Amino acid sequence: MDESPGSYALTPQALKFFETFGFVRVPGLLAADIEEITDAFEEVFAQHPATEMLETVHFSKPRQAIPYFLELHPRLKELETDPRILDVVVSLMGPDFDYRQADGNILSCDTSWHCDIYDSPLDQFHIKLFFYLDRLDGQTGGLRVIPGSNHHDSPFATGLRVDLDPWTEIEARFGVPPEQIPSFAIDNEPGDLIVGNYRTLHATFGGDQRRRLFTMNYRQAQPAA
Repeated sequence: MDESPGSYALTPQALKFFETFGFVRVPGLLAADIEEITDAFEEVFAQHPATEMLETVHFSKPRQAIPYFLELHPRLKELETDPRILDVVVSLMGPDFDYRQADGNILSCDTSWHCDIYDSPLDQFHIKLFFYLDRLDGQTGGLRVIPGSNHHDSPFATGLRVDLDPWTEIEARFGVPPEQIPSFAIDNEPGDLIVGNYRTLHATFGGDQRRRLFTMNYRQAQPAA
């Protein structure tokens, strides 16, 4: 990160890393406030009904999700204009971007390989900000990514999207289960930020013990009609 006073913009090296590999970790971005943020997260889940989802990509195990998550608590709502977050987003997307809401999740499940495609045209640049509220690594549900799969129109990425879906066919195709597909595991401490390109293939394994996550989504601004 840029060490200039008051600036949280990503360094040129971090930007190059993101552009090349499709993700970047920003250690400790919200560490100073993580206790308040975690308390607010728990309050929202205690006070608002969550949708329990049993999706194939989550191996048909429970994921509790609440959409429009930040709007449900004043402390979380502040994150929409937090300069630490905005500096990171602007350094990746420039000043013209659209905020695409947030969701909160309690995950009692693993997640197989996928990229984010819902409501996100391929000709638009989209990013997802992951805020995990637990200490995680690749064996306990930390985010795993396949570096370079963000280049979605490359033969490498297009082939992977076909071959990794559905997860039930992965072992037959590659001779290994989904968790042994070559990937990079991102360690997480509460307060870290992980940013991913929507097209980057990602998954989690070993993390079916109530992992807490909220995400914020952004896209390249659409030109005026």
